[in-house]
Amino acid sequence: MSKLRSIFIKTLNLTDRKFSTSLSIENCEEWDSANHMMIIVEIEKIYKIRLKQSEIAKMTSYYKIEKILKKKIETL
Repeated sequence: MSKLRSIFIKTLNLTDRKFSTSLSIENCEEWDSANHMMIIVEIEKIYKIRLKQSEIAKMTSYYKIEKILKKKIETL
């Protein structure tokens, strides 16, 4: 999921050192509501998928996003 990692680093303007797979809305001050939507837009563009509103609402951490993407990509 290096594409996903790149999306986070670019969108949240993080350094490689600051990136962690434990990132979440609660522990990353750069991850505000505007950047959350930017992450979603980038994911849809890069992975060429459409996310449902219910999926987007659950995407509150890197881990949860990765889990949803793995399931979504398997079903394509």
